[in-house]
Amino acid sequence: MRILSTLLAAALVTGASLALTAPAHASAKGNAHASAKGAALFTKNGCVACHGLGAKDPKKMGPNFSEVAKKYSKKDVAKLAKKIRAGGKGSFGQMPMPPMPQVSEADAKALAEYALSIK
Repeated sequence: MRILSTLLAAALVTGASLALTAPAHASAKGNAHASAKGAALFTKNGCVACHGLGAKDPKKMGPNFSEVAKKYSKKDVAKLAKKIRAGGKGSFGQMPMPPMPQVSEADAKALAEYALSIK
């Protein structure tokens, strides 16, 4: 069952047709650029297939980014970036997150910062 769940998640991540616009969550100019980059990476890398953004978004396979922001702080960016690239399970339930090794370390960091900016 775990293998099937992982394969399904991977198929959704790699094969989903994606469309998303950058939300206006950032207030400072520097944060606006980071949020725009994070939003673009969220779409480009297929995160939208398994993750929503805010608390009002419907629950998907993975946690909404607002849930991630509640659980982790800005000091956890490197930890989250590592989880994005390595995958894992257990932090938000038993549904595994497939590894995303194609995401560069810099992009994983930007995605982690973006996740932590969503309230």
